[in-house]
Amino acid sequence: MMQKIGELNEKLDLLIKEYRKCREENRSLRKKVSEQESALEALNQEIALLKKDNELKKLATGLNTEEAKEKMSRQINQVIREIDQLLINLNEA
Repeated sequence: MMQKIGELNEKLDLLIKEYRKCREENRSLRKKVSEQESALEALNQEIALLKKDNELKKLATGLNTEEAKEKMSRQINQVIREIDQLLINLNEA
């Protein structure tokens, strides 16, 4: 009987050690995931900026075409509408 209790205690100790090991590994993996999510967000923001920069460069080099001028005009009008909406929201607040 005492031998069985001793064996159970040993198995319990092993289970507790394994649990702690798994819990620490889980904590470490969660930290890595969080870091990678942050890095991914930063990369997505950089991609968005690069896309905008690329679009501006395309427009700057192609402003001599009528189509490019129209596109630029539409974009400027859109920005003006967004600014107007922001001003309206500020005045209402």
